[in-house]
Amino acid sequence: MMSIGERLRQERLRRGVSLSQVSEQIKIRAGLLAAIEADDFDQLPGEFFARAFVRQYGRLLGVEESEIETMLAQRFGAPPAVEEAPPARLAGEAGQPPLPWAGDLLRNVVIGAAGFAVVALAGVAVYFWWQSARRPVEIRPAPVAVPAPAPTTPAASPAQTLPPEAAPAEPTPQPPPATEAALVVDVTATRSAWIRVTSDGVVVYEATLQPGAGRTFQASQSVRVYTGNAGGLEIRLNGKPIGPVGPEGQVRAVELTAAGPVITVPKPRTAKPGTP
Repeated sequence: MMSIGERLRQERLRRGVSLSQVSEQIKIRAGLLAAIEADDFDQLPGEFFARAFVRQYGRLLGVEESEIETMLAQRFGAPPAVEEAPPARLAGEAGQPPLPWAGDLLRNVVIGAAGFAVVALAGVAVYFWWQSARRPVEIRPAPVAVPAPAPTTPAASPAQTLPPEAAPAEPTPQPPPATEAALVVDVTATRSAWIRVTSDGVVVYEATLQPGAGRTFQASQSVRVYTGNAGGLEIRLNGKPIGPVGPEGQVRAVELTAAGPVITVPKPRTAKPGTP
C-alpha cells in the first residue's frame, strides 16, 4: 500500500499545485509539508499534530477521509478507543434502589473528561508557543530626537540703547544639521517572503512581508537584505530598481552600498536533529 507522503505528493502533483500554494491555503509551513511528503514525521512536533496536519492536507487535496484514516492507522496505529460506561441508575429513579457506586462512577467520568480536555488544551498551547517562538520578531530602530532651534533675538534699532550695567547676551550655539542617509533602500513584496535587514551592521527588521507590503530602510554605508524567497521581492536603491534578486523560493543575500548591489547565495544551514 502507498505511504501517506507518497499518496499526498502524488495527488498534489496530479492537481498541479505547489507546496507554497498548499501552505498558504492551510497555514502550515512548506517545510513541514515537505517532511510529510517524505514520511519524515520526526520533523513534526508529535503524533497529535502529525495526524492533524495529514488530515488537513488530505482534505485540501480531496483525498477520501477513509483512505487518510487507513494510512494514519498503518503509520501510527489505531487511536485508542474510548469505552462508554453504561448509564448509572441513581436513587429514586423509577423506584430503583440507590446504587452506592453510581456517584463514584459519574464522578470518575467527569474527572476523566476534564483531564482529557486539559491535556488537549495543553497540547494546542504548546504548539502555538512553538510556532510563535520560531516566528521572526520585528525590530524597529529607536527614533532620534532632533532639538528644536533656539528662538532668535530681534536686533535692536539704531535709536535703542542698552543700560550701562547690561551686557549683550552670547549667542546660543546651534547643533550641526543632521546628515541625510547616503542609502535609501525600498523593499516591496510581490509574494509572501521572509526578510531580515541590517543597516550599517545592525539588525533593524525581521518579519514576513505579505504581497503588496513594503518597507524603507536607510543607512550611511550599507544595507543588507537576507530573504527566503528571492523571487518574491522588488528592491530599489535610492529610487532605482536593482532588478531580479533570484528565483522564487530561493534564499539570497543582497548587499547594497553606494557602489551598487551585490547578490550572493548563502551556504545552507545544517538543521539540528529533531528540528524542522
